[in-house]
Amino acid sequence: MTGRATTWRTAWRTASAAVLLVATVSACNGDASPAAPTAEAGEDRTVEVGDTVVLDAGASTAPAADGAPTFAWALRSAPDGSAAVLTGADAAEASFVPDLEGDYLAEVEVSDGRASATDTVTVTAVDTTEANLPPVADAGP
Repeated sequence: MTGRATTWRTAWRTASAAVLLVATVSACNGDASPAAPTAEAGEDRTVEVGDTVVLDAGASTAPAADGAPTFAWALRSAPDGSAAVLTGADAAEASFVPDLEGDYLAEVEVSDGRASATDTVTVTAVDTTEANLPPVADAGP
């Protein structure tokens, strides 16, 4: 906090008591409290099953952090039967490999040690291996 503090002291006496009043008033330049963190998990996207997906929260901010902000990624949902696992879940960039078709919901929590913020990103995995097979030509006998 930058600014100045002013203290006033006033005393008066009544028939039954002496009273001392002390008041301190602080003036701040700008906000009195630091800005809260923001979490940016990135844009929703569609990928191929089996491709490595890199999740990037590098656009997140934590202006009040005494040091570097902390990150915590988690897969909140995945297709039934998926065995996908996040790696680097405690860094700005995490990754996973979608092993089944469907939607994967990843969440990042960004903390500055005082407050935190969360954001999610949906990664839709599709399997186009059969759809992208070359055509088969048969000229006949």
